[in-house]
Amino acid sequence: MFIDYYDVLSVESIATSEEIKLAYREQSKKWHPDRNLNIDTTDKMQLINEAYLILNDNEARSRYDIEYFKFKQKNTNTRNDCFSESEEKNSSKQYKYEDYKVDDEILEKWMKNARHQAVDIVKKILQEVGELTVDATKAAGKKMGELLIGYLIFGVIMLVLFKACSS
Repeated sequence: MFIDYYDVLSVESIATSEEIKLAYREQSKKWHPDRNLNIDTTDKMQLINEAYLILNDNEARSRYDIEYFKFKQKNTNTRNDCFSESEEKNSSKQYKYEDYKVDDEILEKWMKNARHQAVDIVKKILQEVGELTVDATKAAGKKMGELLIGYLIFGVIMLVLFKACSS
């Protein structure tokens, strides 16, 4: 299976390392679980991280580019536009080409490793987002408890003063 990593990051194949890094950051922000609360962005985030792991490594990118241009020659209409609004929230399958076999065994191994690393990265992100949510909820509950105790103490003091003044 071949994945169009350039399309995943929405960059051209001639993009510089800096442009790839910037595109990775933009896509990561766009598809981060914090910004897509009601959408499962796991697959998309994994794909973004996988693409970056390959394209950010000079040797891996060099091997990938050789395979990419073979792929492009074989399939002239492979460049997909960015997700349309309806597809944007649902799938990352449009970047994957099941019918194309990667010839470079080393690259294929690196791509599989990048896929596994990307899964681990996204699991960690999702875990951190979950922990942040729990921590935020606990902090908000603690603050509300402190406010409630403050209001109760104020109420008791006011009640005592009211009773003392009326006697």
